[in-house]
Amino acid sequence: MDTQEFSEIIMNKPIRVCLSSLYFPPWFSGAALRFQRYIPGLAERGVHITIFAGEFSDEMPTGTLLLPSEHLSIQRIPMSTASDKHSLRQYLKALIDYCSQPSTRPDILHFLSTKSAWFFLYPALYRLRLPLIYSHTLINNPPQAGIKRILFPFVQRFAVSPAHHIVVNSQRAKQQYIDLGITKKTTYIPNGVDLDKFHPISSSDDKRVLRKKLNLPTGTPIVTFVGSIISRKGVDTLIESWRIVLEQSPNALLLLIGPTANECSQYSASYNAFIEQLIQQSPDPSKIILTGQVSNVVDYLRSSDIFVFPSLNEGMPNAVLEAYGCGLPCVLTEFTGLEDSFGDSNSHYILVERKPVEIAKAILDLLKDTEKAMRLSRQVRIFAEQTMSIDATLDQYARLYFDTLIDHKKRHLASKQA
Repeated sequence: MDTQEFSEIIMNKPIRVCLSSLYFPPWFSGAALRFQRYIPGLAERGVHITIFAGEFSDEMPTGTLLLPSEHLSIQRIPMSTASDKHSLRQYLKALIDYCSQPSTRPDILHFLSTKSAWFFLYPALYRLRLPLIYSHTLINNPPQAGIKRILFPFVQRFAVSPAHHIVVNSQRAKQQYIDLGITKKTTYIPNGVDLDKFHPISSSDDKRVLRKKLNLPTGTPIVTFVGSIISRKGVDTLIESWRIVLEQSPNALLLLIGPTANECSQYSASYNAFIEQLIQQSPDPSKIILTGQVSNVVDYLRSSDIFVFPSLNEGMPNAVLEAYGCGLPCVLTEFTGLEDSFGDSNSHYILVERKPVEIAKAILDLLKDTEKAMRLSRQVRIFAEQTMSIDATLDQYARLYFDTLIDHKKRHLASKQA
């Protein structure tokens, strides 16, 4: 049977993909939340996704199932926490068993997240003889010095050694793999955003109605951050900047939307306490609202006037793309992963140093210069329509799965003929 015959067979039946993600809603994971939105579109493109995830007894579920449960195929493995080694081994053993059974064996195994503790699994992965895809969603910065820095390239190469294909959502991540000497086939697929859902508010009247629904003040400027409340996201720096903003705009309101350590045990409780302390020490604590994880992020974005994202390290953050879709003028700081796919500074976003005074200055400038804010709003929405369509992302994923399966069949055929 030649490759053309394989292609015709595959095109006439769904490609079965097992997506391994320790955290999957209702347990929070940004990558899993994003991929959940892809499932219906992938099904339309002939890709059937089965989720393999944990079910945690000691962690509060804070994520949101965006799809009706009957539209999802999920295998849940009982665990205490993701950091518990015994539970993790149970999860991995169950995953191998699931993929080994003829009735449940997928065509492709796709890891949306991995841990260093998974290294012991590698022999079993090789024995599965399945094509393996690894997603790389966050750029790993090497340690500053010492033996860990020396070992960093070797550890990174070993971490992806079982994979047949790597998927990255930023060109910088792809270049990092090249620089580390990783020769695995690597494909760049940017995150897509549902522009029919994430779109600008139609009018000021609609914004007032939506704010009332959310119990937000109707006559004050609202600045919003969306993301996990963790140190890497720079939330403390943003709160420090708010002290300066309130000096000139005392009615302005800051919304911090995302899960905290109270909701996700893998986050730092000490950092969470630090953030709450900073809020209480601000000139007016009532002007900073920590919402926790919410299911209707789009409503908060469409109710806002400005989006701020002071993160240090990202891949391609969903929150920024969704703010773009909603036509919000965005203030960003330089983060690992910021690249041309986000557009041009000053044309599509305001880029500032990660310092409270600089962030505050940019926010106040947009609050005062409404013409500039409106221009950014129009330009960023157009940019999102031109470059961030979820359909283009879904097409690329469907092609990735198809090509990966074809390559696997070709290797299998060649080994039999050798």
